[in-house]
Amino acid sequence: MKLIIISNRLPLKVVEEENEYKVVPSSGGLSTGLNSLETNMETHWIGWTGMYLDDLREQEKIDKQLADLNFHSVNLTPSQIENYYEGYSNSVIWPLSHYFFSNVRYNNDYWSVYKEVNALFCEKAMQIIEPSDIVWIQDYQLMLLPRMIRDRIPGVSIGYFHHIPFPSYELFRCLPERSDILNGLLGADLVAFHTHGYMRHFISAVYRVLKLDCNLDEIHLDDRIVDVDAFPMGINYDMYHNALLNPDIKKQADKLRGEFGNSKLILSVDRLDYSKGILMRLRCFEDFLANQPQYRGKVSLIMIVAPSRDNVDIYAKLKEDIDQKVGAINGKYATAGWQPINYFYRSFVFEEIAALYGNNTKIDPHPPI
Repeated sequence: MKLIIISNRLPLKVVEEENEYKVVPSSGGLSTGLNSLETNMETHWIGWTGMYLDDLREQEKIDKQLADLNFHSVNLTPSQIENYYEGYSNSVIWPLSHYFFSNVRYNNDYWSVYKEVNALFCEKAMQIIEPSDIVWIQDYQLMLLPRMIRDRIPGVSIGYFHHIPFPSYELFRCLPERSDILNGLLGADLVAFHTHGYMRHFISAVYRVLKLDCNLDEIHLDDRIVDVDAFPMGINYDMYHNALLNPDIKKQADKLRGEFGNSKLILSVDRLDYSKGILMRLRCFEDFLANQPQYRGKVSLIMIVAPSRDNVDIYAKLKEDIDQKVGAINGKYATAGWQPINYFYRSFVFEEIAALYGNNTKIDPHPPI
């Protein structure tokens, strides 16, 4: 029996250094959340590396390195990335699910390529899945995959976790593909969400769109029952706490404390995205400094923004607005010995984040807006 995790991205990045390709951990929220998974099962992970290579020989070398680590790459073309990932996943599903309906951008090619790529993931999965395995599918980029796998291996155990909000029926019904998406998800034995609210929205959509019998947290199909539940995800406290016992990380934490002196620190860690409320947070901090002058010089905001999709206009504009707002606040309130906002537009590795968490900071990772 194996555990097969399937997600849009593998929990790593392939980077080129000195004409060689190197595998490094990813900083994404999903990979961070699953990084503390504890299991004795043989685990395999299927996903995209996040890069495209037109050199087949180099791609084969990378695939071999990944396979040795039980990672299995689904290699996508630039057209598939544009239409499946940047298109249907992040220009339709993402803004709709976060109630930014005005940000939805629809193109007929998006849906056809979304189906095409989900089928590619299914074909890759068929190479390693056995009927006794447990398949765990992650997130909105792969909502058709549970049904595709179920049709190929009817008896396999399939779980699906939805890592973003599931919108209310009034919004979800605006999707022309709503029935296909729901039927795709119902290929799973368990469909899970972060909150009971998202769970109720999903069940409401199934009942109203597909007219299926829904009984509390169960959806009754002709031949089986699909369970629906909520499993909030947090960070692994013990992993971060124990990291501070590492002398190198503790030394880094002490160095940071020395740099900031007695200032209280507020730590903000997010991926660049309009749904994270980054600009709102900056405005709140600006209001705090304006209305509570006694805290100037005593409180600093450490803002980490991990790069994401900044080749897309709406994200590029957001980055520009963040840069300008940080500059304006620092320009207005900074003194010779104190800077209100320490802003980093890059990904931080685990050891760096652990050192910051260990600095008696007030932590604010993507709060609700």
